[in-house]
Amino acid sequence: MTAPAVIQFDVFESAHIDEVLAMDRVSTPSLRDDADLLERHSPFRPPGSVHGLLVPGRAGGIMHVDSATNEASLGWFSASDHDSGVALLEAGCRVAFAAGARAVVGPKNISTWRRYRCVVDDDGTTPPFLLEPMTQPLVQGCLEAAGFTVARRYATVRIPHVEVSLTKVAMAKAQAAGVRFVPLEDRSDDDFVDIIHGLADTAFQHKTGYRPVGRDHVAFLYGHSRALLVPGCSWLAESDDGRPLGFVVAWPDVTTMTSATPTTVVKTLGVAPSAPSFLGWALMHRHVVWAREHGFSHGLYALMEKARPLLRYARAPARMGGETGTVFRRYALYARQHP
Repeated sequence: MTAPAVIQFDVFESAHIDEVLAMDRVSTPSLRDDADLLERHSPFRPPGSVHGLLVPGRAGGIMHVDSATNEASLGWFSASDHDSGVALLEAGCRVAFAAGARAVVGPKNISTWRRYRCVVDDDGTTPPFLLEPMTQPLVQGCLEAAGFTVARRYATVRIPHVEVSLTKVAMAKAQAAGVRFVPLEDRSDDDFVDIIHGLADTAFQHKTGYRPVGRDHVAFLYGHSRALLVPGCSWLAESDDGRPLGFVVAWPDVTTMTSATPTTVVKTLGVAPSAPSFLGWALMHRHVVWAREHGFSHGLYALMEKARPLLRYARAPARMGGETGTVFRRYALYARQHP
């Protein structure tokens, strides 16, 4: 059987980019499309070469070869059938390796600040939470058939909102150390961006694939996020002299509001290394107290790379009041090494 023909094109010159983006929008309709990264003079795209790939009407993707790391990212990937998806991935790897890449990772829209990872081992019966990044069911199979293997695993875990002794002790210690907790939505637009940007490099420096970005990039990505903030759901921890030490960004999952178990989504927890070691637990205490008071029985701890320790803690009967935490959904970032 003849493999589908893959067109390679100049992202900045060809109309083929519109078809790739259109297919991607259909496969992930609820997410930001990250198309700004594909503009000729995008201020947010890391240095490197950009390569378009298309099986007309059937599959598309964009390969970015980072000139600083020699790692390629395969993003905006969608396919209507297995053979077309595999053919496109194979062609993309040839392009990336010819351009000097030592490895190709994906799905990743160039940066971990943007959409990356794919859903794995999903039975399709659990609807997504609000703003959950979903991928087509066949993406996992296409990647594995094209020689990609799992580089990192992630999970969203569902845990009952139960006050436990550890978080209460953490809160007491934080308050004794002079830490103040203030609702994050109380900060102005500029302050909100400054807090995220100021803490990101130290809080997330060990996150897989993380690279620092400028304040303008953070403002572009998070400038409108305050519209999601519900009073008392997201929190900022600061020192007694006003220095930001950590934050938790969370929101009610409106898709569960009429269910028997209304849920919040804990999207981002960031704590500076210089902050007290218990501060993350204290921030979660503030969120859990608010959630329980407002009728939310569970929390979704979203897209965590280190989900297993939290899940073990949640499943310990003595820790979580006999209730168990569960895996809501699993994800993976795949990689293929230069042969």
